[in-house]
Amino acid sequence: MNRTVYRSALVLAAGAALCLGGPASAQYPPATPALGAATCANLDDTSPASGQSVTASGVPGCFAPGENVRGQIESDPVVVFRVPTSADGGYRATFATPTIAPGTHTFRVVGEASGRSYSRPITIVGGGAVGSGVGLPRTGADLLALVLWALLALGGGSFLVGLTWRRYRLAHREARERAEEVPVPHLEPAAADA
Repeated sequence: MNRTVYRSALVLAAGAALCLGGPASAQYPPATPALGAATCANLDDTSPASGQSVTASGVPGCFAPGENVRGQIESDPVVVFRVPTSADGGYRATFATPTIAPGTHTFRVVGEASGRSYSRPITIVGGGAVGSGVGLPRTGADLLALVLWALLALGGGSFLVGLTWRRYRLAHREARERAEEVPVPHLEPAAADA
């Protein structure tokens, strides 16, 4: 029976210690966020349109204090910002989404001194404003247009050469006909002196 009383007293003492121990925040330090893509490569919009303004941020401790952080969108890396971190290693930067192919890309932040890198997917939904139909800028030449211009130039050149040749032949024929119409003066031999 002594053991039952002893166990009951022990359970009561443990319960009293838990109840009277103070608030949980005083007993345990506040939880720090785990460092990773969600906290160090945070984006306020993960599906922006090309040209849209996006804010990236990282919590304290993501990078070394005062180091430069480079943000880029990859496939073909495009650097979208370069900012120094605060005294606690956090950062915040606002950038315009570059005009790149719509689809899923990788957003990456890199500490240029520490080499720490965090990434997350970002989906570019189109060029310009959403639904505007604006796509990638057009660069280079359109092959079909070049071929059509070449054919037009060739045809126009052939027409001009043909027209010039026809005029030349006509003028030559007319000159020959005129030459045949002109009588050739007939010269009589001079009389010999007697």
